[in-house]
Amino acid sequence: MAQELTNDDVWRVCEFKRPPSRRTIGRFIDDLSGVVEEVFSRILQQVLVRVELGSCFRIDGTDVRAPRPDEDASWNYDSTAEETYYGYGCCLVTTDNNIPIAAEFTDEKSVDKETARRITQDRYFPNESRGCCLNAAKQSLSV
Repeated sequence: MAQELTNDDVWRVCEFKRPPSRRTIGRFIDDLSGVVEEVFSRILQQVLVRVELGSCFRIDGTDVRAPRPDEDASWNYDSTAEETYYGYGCCLVTTDNNIPIAAEFTDEKSVDKETARRITQDRYFPNESRGCCLNAAKQSLSV
């Protein structure tokens, strides 16, 4: 975010007189991270009332690259691109009709059964049985 805001066009479109400092951006992200989960959960609850989600979740992992100074990131292998990258993974869960219902950052791109279960079945549907989930490699991850 800080890198993008150094682009004159970006911070002018945002109507800033000058780009915000890294400290300001850090405070914004900290404040935002405290409410994102709650906002997402409220939106999801409204969707659940209005839309039939179907019987199967689609779960896929993607890479989230990080700058080298990020000490929490690690080297990972992206089997789709057949290359290594420095960063994290993000597990995204969508419904039969492509509505995103959950996402979670992980240490790596691959999604295991425990992660799939934790961010779907256990979190949102503890008393329901759902069909199998597939990742991009078409591996079955029944939850």
